[in-house]
Amino acid sequence: MRPLDGYPTSWGSSRASVMGVVGPTLYAPVVPGTPPLVATGGQVIYAKDFGLKYFDFVCGGCSDSGTYEVKAIPGDQSGAGPKGACLTYTLLWATAATGAQAGAVDLDAEIVRLLVVGPK
Repeated sequence: MRPLDGYPTSWGSSRASVMGVVGPTLYAPVVPGTPPLVATGGQVIYAKDFGLKYFDFVCGGCSDSGTYEVKAIPGDQSGAGPKGACLTYTLLWATAATGAQAGAVDLDAEIVRLLVVGPK
């Protein structure tokens, strides 16, 4: 993963970046958690891999091919910082045409661009 040209940038005291993320080799569908438990499965991303202490916010989008839509689900909030800040997010990959979650498939040929915000 590397930021697109011109990123990262700062918004006040936060750092914002647009990152291209490659899909997982073997995707396992997301299973929702019952609060306070977080979702399992999907593709977990870590704030530290983006040069951040924690995530304030992650926004998904469509894969570069247009085949998949990626939704970002807040993850681990234990000791991340202010309430609601997350050390991880889980990416849910769904087929753009149908909205159905991807099954156990190889997504490593797919790239999605994420907007990530958090402190350095």
